[in-house]
Amino acid sequence: MVSTERPHNDVLIVGAGPAGSTAATLLASRGLRVQLLEARRFPRQKLCGGLLTEKTLLLLNRVFGETPRSLHEAGIIDEDAPTFAVYWRKRRLARSRSEPPFLLANRQALDAHLLAHARGAGAEVLEETPVREIVTDPPSVIDLGGHRHAGRILLGADGVNSLIRRTLTTEGLIHTPAWKENLASGLECSVPKDQAPQLAGELMIHLGVVDHGYGWVFPHKDAYLIGVGGLNRTNRGFQRVLADYLDLLGVPSGVASKVAGHPIPYGNHVPQPAAGSCLLLGDAAGLVDPILGEGIYYAARSAELAANSILRTDAGPAAAREYVRLLQREVHPEFEAGLRWRRLVFAGPEFLRATMSLLALWGARARVLDVVHGRRGLPQWGRQARAYDP
Repeated sequence: MVSTERPHNDVLIVGAGPAGSTAATLLASRGLRVQLLEARRFPRQKLCGGLLTEKTLLLLNRVFGETPRSLHEAGIIDEDAPTFAVYWRKRRLARSRSEPPFLLANRQALDAHLLAHARGAGAEVLEETPVREIVTDPPSVIDLGGHRHAGRILLGADGVNSLIRRTLTTEGLIHTPAWKENLASGLECSVPKDQAPQLAGELMIHLGVVDHGYGWVFPHKDAYLIGVGGLNRTNRGFQRVLADYLDLLGVPSGVASKVAGHPIPYGNHVPQPAAGSCLLLGDAAGLVDPILGEGIYYAARSAELAANSILRTDAGPAAAREYVRLLQREVHPEFEAGLRWRRLVFAGPEFLRATMSLLALWGARARVLDVVHGRRGLPQWGRQARAYDP
């Protein structure tokens, strides 16, 4: 079939998750012609615990004008989690309160809500438009229907299996040396709350149930999302790991439903995730916290940095250079510090127990919360907490 070219855009975005919708909202609201392509129709199923930290909520307010109250009123927040506990298998190492509380969002509802913001800002959104081919210079994509979509700048927000990243890598435009080595898998299921009363509605993290990773219990409206995640190269058989974790929690395996798995870029951020007029965002650039596996914030934050770079430079290659500079200044140091800490945290059972017992002390525990919420960066672990700087 002969490709037909759609009208030219200032910015072409592939992927309408938090990264794509954030970039589209910021750029379209400033008058740029933005086209956003998404392979599926929203709301769509998304495997994710949906935990929102303070830094994520600040960003959602900054970009979309959303507040915890507005997210509650829109039916996006399933649960507030003011307390959390960290375990080494069945042994509780620490229990604390979080201020502000962690919010647990329904990812289907959240992503659809953010996409509606992008539409409202003026972005052209094409759902059910999967992409089959990428052209990097000048940037364009061809969808499954044979239509070519072009733009001065191409943003790849197409997830961990990004076709745009793979194309840039194959063409030698970017290098992804640690991608396969630090790829992880997550496996998650849903358990009705009335089938697991012993979990008492608490947010839990369990260490020692999976190698180089952890298990989680996230309370939502009527169910717990229970999952395990860890590095592929150090684990085998995640189905078995999840079954053992449910057994440890005292949850009968027969009550678990909606079991699903997904890959996670877990410490394999791309050193320079941009080339020419193509920029990678979020999971496509490996921007997931290398200890906690948090991805929502880094997806939206990378999109914000990319949009700011485009608005400042108004040119593809210059925007790419500015974007990489900002990532290397603000985001990559956090990940590099996280990888160093991960080697300590996951060094072994005995060392882990000693490490986590130290973290249970009040001062360290407060620092942990500062890092998770974004009030302090890992490179500033020993320094006084700083105000968040957007």
